[in-house]
Amino acid sequence: MQEHIVQFSAPQYFAEESAEELTVDVIRLGTLAGVCSVAYRTDDASAKAGVKYKAAAGRVTFQDGEYWKSFKVGITQDETWSPTLEFKVVLFSPEGCVIPQDGGVSRAKIIDDDFFPSNKYRKSLEKGGAGVEDINQWALFQEYVKLNFGHELIGWRTVVTILLDQMNNVYLFFLLKARTYMVNVVFNQEDPGTLQQLILPAPGSTDLDDRVLAATWVGVMYVLPMLALHLWDYFQVKMDVEGHSRVFLQTCIFRKYLNYTEASRQKVRVSHMQVAIMNNTADLAKAYVSVLEMVKMLGKLLLLMVFMLTQDPCGAWVLFVIPLLMLIFGCLRSKALSQASEFAGPLKKVLIDLTTETCAKYRLIADYSQRSQMNDIFERRATELRKSTIPELQVELNNNYFPRWLGPLFIGGDIA
Repeated sequence: MQEHIVQFSAPQYFAEESAEELTVDVIRLGTLAGVCSVAYRTDDASAKAGVKYKAAAGRVTFQDGEYWKSFKVGITQDETWSPTLEFKVVLFSPEGCVIPQDGGVSRAKIIDDDFFPSNKYRKSLEKGGAGVEDINQWALFQEYVKLNFGHELIGWRTVVTILLDQMNNVYLFFLLKARTYMVNVVFNQEDPGTLQQLILPAPGSTDLDDRVLAATWVGVMYVLPMLALHLWDYFQVKMDVEGHSRVFLQTCIFRKYLNYTEASRQKVRVSHMQVAIMNNTADLAKAYVSVLEMVKMLGKLLLLMVFMLTQDPCGAWVLFVIPLLMLIFGCLRSKALSQASEFAGPLKKVLIDLTTETCAKYRLIADYSQRSQMNDIFERRATELRKSTIPELQVELNNNYFPRWLGPLFIGGDIA
């Protein structure tokens, strides 16, 4: 007797994210006589059940003469940007039929309809490059930070980094207090009142012995936290927040490209993909990590304020004025840095295009004695790229020198 064959009707299914469900068709091949059935289930791939779709499982039964059955998988509509993600639908446990090796697994792709990095500025982003220019850069970057933080591998690493980074600030606070304690208490032998402030004075010991013991304890506390700081820094390297952020973006770009239509792929140059994956993603990941550094610096600033208020309340106003001036300066200079950084991008793509085309058409270039001309063109393009990076470096230099100027100006003014 000929066995019935049951399989999916297609190797791939597609569903818009806005659709509430995906219909998956199962077909039976053969005589269609009798009853047979198969079980089905969904398996996670890049799309996760409960996040992008609703897990489904069950059994389809073909009655006598039936050759077509369907089941539905719920699609989750969310506002989080993602590339085209997919999950698997699997047939198993056949009864009265067989499942072919290449027909028992199919992939379901969910086509995302959200904008990068979020839908908050959807109307502006729909206009393309011109619309992007109308969006506040800080607000757009904030949406990008939220996108990273919502990622399952980046979010918890971000929280751990923010919390444990404060150990460095606490250690700095301890160093400041310890140095003050050493000067005002341990080394201050002229003030008898300092004896009551010494750490664990030994009964019957001399004044000098107690001060040596206090200095010893301070020295031990100088060293012991370094073990925790070293372990945290080592663990932080292994957590690799920046690397996870970069791979997340690289993977998204690659997935988007592989799911373009043929017409869309023809519009994307190889150099654009190379620069986007290798350079732009690295810059964005580094920018995200810079936010964590800013949070760390904010914690340091707060502890320094506490220290100044306890030691010299009259001079604490400086700690408020300097960050305020730096914030104002940063807001005013952010546009200049953004504009300066835009010069090199297009020229870098041109140079990569030239290199790729030269390698691909070398024989043609050599046969027509065009090597000298290509060398001249390459040198000209490389020189243009070099010159285009100078404005960005100059803006960065001036930005970095602003806080370096503030310290000497305030100190010099106070001395004068």
